[in-house]
Order: sequence, then structure tokens, then C-alpha cells
Amino acid sequence: MAVDPAETNQAHRYEITAAMNAVVRACTDIARDHTSLGGIWAPKSASGHDLHPTALAACARRDVLDRLQLAIRCAETVIHETQTERNSPPHHPCPGSVDA
Repeated sequence: MAVDPAETNQAHRYEITAAMNAVVRACTDIARDHTSLGGIWAPKSASGHDLHPTALAACARRDVLDRLQLAIRCAETVIHETQTERNSPPHHPCPGSVDA
């Protein structure tokens, strides 16, 4: 059965849009959960501004960087997969197969 290019394009648009929405939601969640009223990152710890730089870096990774990197990696994977699918040669079924 032949694949309709318009359907494939629409499916890829949906996949990429959903992946990008996940990145935007991650940003929004991080901003909501980990910033002060002025939009400044505030680490979630009992000692606040007195954190040792090593602890501050660990908080930055836990609160912001790891979450963003995961969302971005997922979006990059979706985009890569759609590009790979678009660049792969068309499927030509073997004569006599179910797809023929």
C-alpha cells in the first residue's frame, strides 16, 4: 500500500509540534517551580544563598539543566527520526507480498 506524502507530512508536523510543546512545557514548569517573582532562579534548599558552589551546581542540574536537557534530547530524537524517515528510500513491496 502506498504511503500518502500529505499524510506523512501531517504526521511529522504533529510529532515535531508535540515534541516542541513538551520543551516549552518543561521551560514553563521550571520557571514556575524554580524562579522567584523577579524571574531569577532560586535553588530549592534550606540554606538558600549560602550554598557551597558544588551544592549550587548540583541544585542547578537537578532543578533546571537535567529537566531541560531531557526535554531537548527527546525533541531532537523526534526531529531526527522524522528526518530519517523522510530521507529513507520509498518502500517497494516484493511482488506477491501482502503490501503489493
